[in-house]
Amino acid sequence: MVEPESQLAGCWEKTEWANTEIAKLESDIREFSAANPYEIRSEADVERGQEVWRFKLSRKAPEAMAIRVGNILQNLREPLDNVLAVLSERHRGRETGVAFPFSDTIKHYDAELVKIEKLLPAGAGELIRKAETYPGGNTHLRALHFLNRDKKHRVPIAPFSVNTGYLWESLGMLSGHIIRLGFEHGHRLVPKERDLVAPDNASAPSFIIRDGKPYVLFEPNIVAGDDEREFMVTTPGAKFQADIKPTVEISFSKIKGLEREPICISLHQMRRLVDGILLTFEKRFFS
Repeated sequence: MVEPESQLAGCWEKTEWANTEIAKLESDIREFSAANPYEIRSEADVERGQEVWRFKLSRKAPEAMAIRVGNILQNLREPLDNVLAVLSERHRGRETGVAFPFSDTIKHYDAELVKIEKLLPAGAGELIRKAETYPGGNTHLRALHFLNRDKKHRVPIAPFSVNTGYLWESLGMLSGHIIRLGFEHGHRLVPKERDLVAPDNASAPSFIIRDGKPYVLFEPNIVAGDDEREFMVTTPGAKFQADIKPTVEISFSKIKGLEREPICISLHQMRRLVDGILLTFEKRFFS
């Protein structure tokens, strides 16, 4: 960590604040998930003679959560411009006219970088390019920029399930029969007489202990085509009682490449990247 008298102290303070807020966001998400923001729905498949059971999210993420995310993003984005402003002030006595380049095309990015290099000491442009904020470059840094540019405090976030799977503690069938527990291509359990029709690539679930209780952990294979919200297939009209909970996460809902990554993982990655850029500039120009 830098000393308080560092010229980049203000930049570091913003990323430290963001780190603390991400921890609070993680707590918010755990609370949201613990409130069971979903319901169970079924759909009959007449052609296959079965009933498919799925989780359906019944609540949106709280508005306050989106505001917190927006504040975090802003405090992670500003240090990128601030470090160049501080460096420009040292180099030419002015801090205006410099900002970290992102752009929508490589041509525009290259043109912006040429302008910026003229306002900074030799070698700064090289460090900027290594950050890979150009089109097709680092997904997390580019998302950090464009979320701030386009969605000030109205960040597109949404809950989704099931990210890593769901935990199943108990099941009691009141009527009907089970055709499959779990996923068609991921983890699943099927009655023995149905093993021959189960996909060869499907695997058994994991048996784990959580909070001192035994659970069965099912995980989907999204790439193979599993419906992440499906958890059981029965004969039509089956009734049951079960203690089963999906994993509910929050993600950026309209950011290509991050739409299935839990939002706190995305934010931590953004913070690490920004910290790395600050550290690189500090070692090169402020030591």
